[in-house]
Amino acid sequence: MKRTIYQGVSLMLGAVSLFSPLLLVTATSTTQKINRQTSAQSVVEKQVYGNQAQLDLGDGQKVLSNKAFITMYRKSLKKETYSKELLTVDQSSGKAIPGAVYEAKAENGETQKLTADETGQVSLTKLAKGQYVIRQVKAPLGYELSEETVELVIENQTVIQRIFTNQRKENTILLTKITDENEPLAGVAFTLYQDEKVLRKKLETNQYGQLAVDGLTKGEYYFVETNAPKEYQIDSRKLAFTIGGEAK
Repeated sequence: MKRTIYQGVSLMLGAVSLFSPLLLVTATSTTQKINRQTSAQSVVEKQVYGNQAQLDLGDGQKVLSNKAFITMYRKSLKKETYSKELLTVDQSSGKAIPGAVYEAKAENGETQKLTADETGQVSLTKLAKGQYVIRQVKAPLGYELSEETVELVIENQTVIQRIFTNQRKENTILLTKITDENEPLAGVAFTLYQDEKVLRKKLETNQYGQLAVDGLTKGEYYFVETNAPKEYQIDSRKLAFTIGGEAK
């Protein structure tokens, strides 16, 4: 089965942003038959899925610092406990930011760690009425840690909105690997080249399909995929990008 994929490449580096034109890429999803020895001498089909990657870096245009919006929703539960959801969104792109870790500290000193999932959402479960201090203890991949804290008082069921500011790290490129079904793909290995020479090896995507490389200077670069989970094809196409020019 041949499938056409529209692959957008978002370019961002530190506090500057540049978006390239949408690229039209044709990929092929194939079915491969693999003979497996069984008592019935049967043939088992193995499905091999295509996948794609997106780059996130930047060059040449000045933009505002990124901010992440934390929206908390609450509804009453039994025994006067409450459930809240936090939604973290990158202000500059409007996209959710996965992987941030927060700490919620109650007045009695009890704390719990909360991690944003692949949609940028965090679930706060069974928080009793009272006052809490929420702070970010681990930044999303490719971002600086936010130093802000939020005091949250749970008294009723109103919707509360807070803003956490996350500045992108300087000279950092963020690559996101997704499947044909637009799901993040973990465990994909890449090699990064600069001017046809190997710069970094064995770069692997995390649970959110992301990997980050920092400390890059001006020059021509490209990623090459070297390994993928066994259910997926390795995409051997180069993911090329250029870092050059001064931010204005």
